[in-house]
Amino acid sequence: MDTLSRRELLLSAAAVATPVSAAPPPVIDTHMHVWSLDSARYPFSPPEPGYRKPREDGSVEQYLEEMRSHGVDRAVLVQERSSGWNNRYIADCVNRFPKLFVGHGLIDPHDPNNADVLEREVRRNRLSGMRLSPIYHPPDRFPNDQWLNAPANYALWKKAEELGVAFNVFLAPAQMPQLEDMVRRYPKVKVVVDHLGRPDILPRAPWVENDHLLKLAKYPNVWVKFTELYSASKTKQYPYLDVHPFGRMVYEAFGPRRLLFGTGMVGKTRRIPLADELRLIREDIPYFADADKPWILGGNAAHVWRWKS
Repeated sequence: MDTLSRRELLLSAAAVATPVSAAPPPVIDTHMHVWSLDSARYPFSPPEPGYRKPREDGSVEQYLEEMRSHGVDRAVLVQERSSGWNNRYIADCVNRFPKLFVGHGLIDPHDPNNADVLEREVRRNRLSGMRLSPIYHPPDRFPNDQWLNAPANYALWKKAEELGVAFNVFLAPAQMPQLEDMVRRYPKVKVVVDHLGRPDILPRAPWVENDHLLKLAKYPNVWVKFTELYSASKTKQYPYLDVHPFGRMVYEAFGPRRLLFGTGMVGKTRRIPLADELRLIREDIPYFADADKPWILGGNAAHVWRWKS
């Protein structure tokens, strides 16, 4: 029998070797509000009058227990509105657990020095971006306070571009054209639209203002959080079937690589259990292919944000 060469032996071994599959992407919750009831250290200072002070525990320790119980690997912590522009608690959480969390704070859109504030929060407090919330100033109530694309905030977006940080944006459908203006001006800034753009779910298409979200799909720097279907739903019945036609339009416009999983509150303040949030993505969105789900549940988020290794 002929003796096999070393190269032939290696090729033969490679042919019969069992392939090693890549590790699945982590499960990443991209929208997690945590807060402290220690008002001495973390003062209650919401930007809007009449905002309710949290009474339930929303601590990061409670969320860590939820993560362990449900197999969530990492999260984006988003500043809760009750602390206003003071991002100290989110920064403390990120600095305590840098392998688990990145943080988005809040920033005053009317502060003429907010670009400098952003740089301080990123460099000193290690935040990874900011949440902009123009939804609290809807056009029908505040026609003269549409600040999202105001020239006064160009410097803020330019600074975000320089720092390589992301904005997640909580806005009403009517404000989408303002966001498109900024996305077009600053194509290097990563932008994440919260909660499917808060659509108004009507019995049938066209959804008119909701369609403005779909127009953002042509910009590769825009992602969408496939979250809070229960808020959009008129029935409020899991799995929120009335939202699925619009959700499918978002899925088809953006594709599975630009959708993100997220939840919202922690513990008793959750609208639906964390187990149901995960089940919704894994089992009950009929147009999500099996191959899409690991990306939506975490793979995509790993491309938007960077955690400490």
